[in-house]
Amino acid sequence: MLRWNSYPFFRYLVAYAVGIIAWYLKPELYLHAFICLSVSLIALLLLFQTRQFLLIGVFGFLSLSSVSCLLTHYKNLSFSPHHRGLELKAVTGYVAVVEGQEEFRKKTIRLELELNRARTREGWKPASGRVIVYMDHTFPQKPRYGDRWLVRGAPREIDPPLNPGEFNYKRFLAFRGIFHQQYLQPFEVRVLGNQPPSALTALAYRAYAWADSLLTVHLGHGDEFAFVKAMVLGLRDRIDPELQQAYSAAGAVHVLSVSGLHVGILYLALAFVLGFLRKGRFGKGVFTVLMLSILWFYALMTGFSAPVLRSALMFSMVLTGQALGRSHHPFNTLCAAAFLILLFDPFALFSAGFQLSFMAVGGMVLFQNDLYRLFTVRNRAGDWLWNLTATALVTQCLTFPLVIYYFHQFPLWFWLANPVIIPLSSLVLVLAIGLPVVSWVPFLAEGVGKLLFGAMWLLNQVVRWTEMLPGSVLKPLVITPFELGILIGLMISAVFLGYRRSQAWA
Repeated sequence: MLRWNSYPFFRYLVAYAVGIIAWYLKPELYLHAFICLSVSLIALLLLFQTRQFLLIGVFGFLSLSSVSCLLTHYKNLSFSPHHRGLELKAVTGYVAVVEGQEEFRKKTIRLELELNRARTREGWKPASGRVIVYMDHTFPQKPRYGDRWLVRGAPREIDPPLNPGEFNYKRFLAFRGIFHQQYLQPFEVRVLGNQPPSALTALAYRAYAWADSLLTVHLGHGDEFAFVKAMVLGLRDRIDPELQQAYSAAGAVHVLSVSGLHVGILYLALAFVLGFLRKGRFGKGVFTVLMLSILWFYALMTGFSAPVLRSALMFSMVLTGQALGRSHHPFNTLCAAAFLILLFDPFALFSAGFQLSFMAVGGMVLFQNDLYRLFTVRNRAGDWLWNLTATALVTQCLTFPLVIYYFHQFPLWFWLANPVIIPLSSLVLVLAIGLPVVSWVPFLAEGVGKLLFGAMWLLNQVVRWTEMLPGSVLKPLVITPFELGILIGLMISAVFLGYRRSQAWA
């Protein structure tokens, strides 16, 4: 039974998201947001001593939406290229710092630079913002996080989508404060030194490089290495495009992205192995500290990937609440984590990864158990298989409007493939995370490495077999934002119809 009073952060999240969407649809609304916020706060002060709960809720909703609208506008100002005191048309060179890890593409290396200064005809000027640069694989110097580069030439604006309905890469990068790109030749770059902007981020990339080298030693450079690297470290730069399409056709592309699912599997595995620590006087505290340490070490190992940070934050809140003896509902915790993320980065709301992750995890928390209890399977193996199938059905059904909108296709055999893919991918993940733990013992590391290779090979074969089934994927499927809204509205109506048994929702 759905009891929305148990999820106060869901209401806060909806109100906050409404303000972000309002600014996105009409940016000039921020001027009215000041007035709306002032009126709402005055009304709340006047209503504070009354029992007009409906009016208090309405004005509370408006005040929170106004705050989010203003914060989104402020964030956009810090991103906007028109507020950097720099006209890139006049730039002849610039100094920038290497940010993030390089990504290997088929023909180029992709890298992000943070602008520091720019040279114009009038001399050197301060500059800010990020630029994407592309280099040939034969580039003589391997980029390192924190390298200061002197770059010749000027970047150009990122191209808009060429076809209607195509993914708007320019808008996606704009939400991250990236508006320009440049292709670099070796003679156009001079390294001035290395000074990492963040010691913690530098440590994260060193941990990432260590984990990457460890996987290379035990898995080689084939498909198994590429897919384990994508699953554990979140980088898909070496994945075979044909095999990636097979994962998409099997409805299993989610296992290739470091996400809340991966952190959830790690959390459950650790809770099972370390559960004995909860006993004793200080057991609960020791268990919590150790679990938090391992979760955030994994986040560090992935280079603080955004999806892992979201999930680590959510599970950290769950662990902290349990340690303090506070009762909680996982969906309310998920909404609280999403609220905090949007508080610091409002544009995460428009990220496909954020939307799919929230819908999938929220759906599992709210509806998986109810679907699972519809049928009783007395055989233990059959019950386990039905539990996995129910999980796959819930996540795929709740995310299918977004999958169609972003990827223009829908896998038909997901219900058959996921009960096999989910446990196999879970085994791969646990083995891959366990490999660094046992890497100090050579014979154990070799054994775990062989098991990891075998599990990943089997997972790839299952995906290939699924793709070969007739009608494995429906495509092309193209829907507009308005049609997406209708689909989501129909889903919400279906949920309330099922729980309320009222024809008003039909």
